[in-house]
Amino acid sequence: MKISELRQAIEDYKSLNKAILSITEAQDDSVMPDPNLDYQGAEFMLDKLIIEYGYEEDRKRSIDSRAGIFLAFVGTIFLLLPTIMVKPTPDFNITSMLDVVINLLLIILYPGVFITLVYTLRKLVGAINVHDYKRLDYDSFTEENTQYSRDQIAKVIMHEYRNNVIHNKNENDIKLGKFKDGITSLQFSLTLAVAYYFVNIFLVV
Repeated sequence: MKISELRQAIEDYKSLNKAILSITEAQDDSVMPDPNLDYQGAEFMLDKLIIEYGYEEDRKRSIDSRAGIFLAFVGTIFLLLPTIMVKPTPDFNITSMLDVVINLLLIILYPGVFITLVYTLRKLVGAINVHDYKRLDYDSFTEENTQYSRDQIAKVIMHEYRNNVIHNKNENDIKLGKFKDGITSLQFSLTLAVAYYFVNIFLVV
């Protein structure tokens, strides 16, 4: 690379950094209230965002509660299954193709039940685990900021509440996704357990 091209690349990099910095500063400035403007709708919008924030809090508690109930249920199943499901013993006295199929089903279904149950436990625990929920930042609650009007302060808080609601909603969506995966895995595990029981009782002679 020529020296002139290197210098031009450095200048382009500096220009890009200045552009990014100016955009960031502009965004930060847009959050702060302008003393010359009247934000009459800010308090109304803030009230709506507070309701949505509370909704996400209730949603989190609901997911945690349901996941906890199913987690206890799965734990009980985990303890009872070894006494209900007899570990399969391969039958080497194979006389037909049906005997081969039955042996394969028993060998596959038995560990399949426990593997899916472990996956279910993992997902339900993941749904309950503490996530990074955002709350209101109290750093801006200073005596210096009391010079602003009620609407101007509401405008700033509204912006922070909006970011927190969006963030908490995304966290709850992740929790809900893990909970749904756990329930689907539990249904699949119970289906395998029923199939194993059916094969072991009605097909094994």
